[in-house]
Amino acid sequence: MFAKIYNTALQATDLNELKKSLEQAHLDTLDNTPPFLTAGGKLAAEGHIRAAEMLRTLGAMVDPIAMGYALANNQRMVEEYYQQHRASPNAIAMGYALNGNHQLTEYYRLQYKANASSIAMAYAHAQNHAKVEEYRTKHQANVNAIAMAYAQAGNHTKVDDYKMSLHADVKAIAMGYALAGDHAKVDEYRIFYKADVNTIVMGYALAGNHSKVEEYRRELRVHVNAIAIGYAQAGNECKVEEYRSQYQA
Repeated sequence: MFAKIYNTALQATDLNELKKSLEQAHLDTLDNTPPFLTAGGKLAAEGHIRAAEMLRTLGAMVDPIAMGYALANNQRMVEEYYQQHRASPNAIAMGYALNGNHQLTEYYRLQYKANASSIAMAYAHAQNHAKVEEYRTKHQANVNAIAMAYAQAGNHTKVDDYKMSLHADVKAIAMGYALAGDHAKVDEYRIFYKADVNTIVMGYALAGNHSKVEEYRRELRVHVNAIAIGYAQAGNECKVEEYRSQYQA
């Protein structure tokens, strides 16, 4: 679904035609490769402003797009999103961290109170381990959030370090692997480390992996509320309504 949204928006010349083409699509589906942007975010990061703005007009969430603009170091659009569209300072700081713009990352942390754990997660996605450690030790970034980000980025060595040395929560790690679609690692953490299935299914819902969500609902008896929460956090209102109406979430 991500590829369809991205390519359709990239090629679109008319907003109404784009709306028709994406009528049934969840616009904020995540890419399954680092840095895990939405289509709007990736288009913004690549400088395809018109396409990104059309998706925003159609209802795509502003925070991932703002993150994309920050990743592209497009300060004019970042400021517009913060001032006019109320984009989260956390998302903006994460984009600048992914870009390696440490000065603006710190500016948003200090000036706008961007969350240190969110910033550390972005540095983990960027494999900037020195910065991750700086935010963990100096700014109290949460070890579970960092371990989740390393899991999502597929850095198994760092995940093991955080699990063994810093006692990162196995359910956060499993959720990170679910977000990445690494089913083998998810199963490892679910079976051998008893990671909570409700947390895992939230990760699959956030990632838009509907088949895995249904597999967990049918076979592992996860709570439907966990599924609905995951879809709600992803901004997928259609799926939230589906689970509310069909399963009384």
